[in-house]
Amino acid sequence: LSIAANASGKAQISWNAPTAREDGSALISSEIAGYELYYSGSNGTSLTKLASVSSAETSVVVDELATGTHYFAIATLDNSGQQSTLSSVFSVTIN
Repeated sequence: LSIAANASGKAQISWNAPTAREDGSALISSEIAGYELYYSGSNGTSLTKLASVSSAETSVVVDELATGTHYFAIATLDNSGQQSTLSSVFSVTIN
């Protein structure tokens, strides 16, 4: 995962498509239905779903972020509707 922020309150979050499921079995790109972006403005523990992203995209821009630290995590959704556990929580600080 990578994240870039700027002074205008925008953050671009990018990731690589996973190649394996949580159990270690292979996950091919055609099995990925999309991604779910989770967010918290107060801490990294109470995340709520912010956006759904198609399987063709591996980045999203979040704008209108207030000054301060914001927390995010990503989950992968497969074609059968199963969602992975959340990625590690990562943060961005808007100055």
